[in-house]
Amino acid sequence: MRAPYGRAANQNAANLSYAPTAAVVNSGLSMTQRPPVTAESVLERARAELRNARFSNWHGITPQNVLRFLLETPVEREVLTPESATSCTMMSLVLHEYPNDPCRGYTIALNPVEDEWILVECLSDGSWFCDTVGGATLPEALESM
Repeated sequence: MRAPYGRAANQNAANLSYAPTAAVVNSGLSMTQRPPVTAESVLERARAELRNARFSNWHGITPQNVLRFLLETPVEREVLTPESATSCTMMSLVLHEYPNDPCRGYTIALNPVEDEWILVECLSDGSWFCDTVGGATLPEALESM
């Protein structure tokens, strides 16, 4: 069962503008294909969603200081998800609660498969695990911290 957030919970024009799709026909089957996610496109989306954003959380990250926590270049990592602790999803890490120590506190990542922002944690073995909270927008994910 999916968590009650993300695309299903909040279909809005801001999200859709970052996820253009093209129909692909292959052997009579129609499917939707997204363009590749690049570090630049992830950072551009993060900055756009944070512009004029309003949110609050318990971790001291505010609309006034949020850019200090944003990574200069998003980093791709395999992240274990609650649905399947045996397989990983490649996600772009975008924001660290402790920028100089990513394995302390929370990190927010973009899950391109679900097109949503997720809270992830670095485990003691250096692997990454996806929490069950996040949001369709980066400010929503920051609210869920």
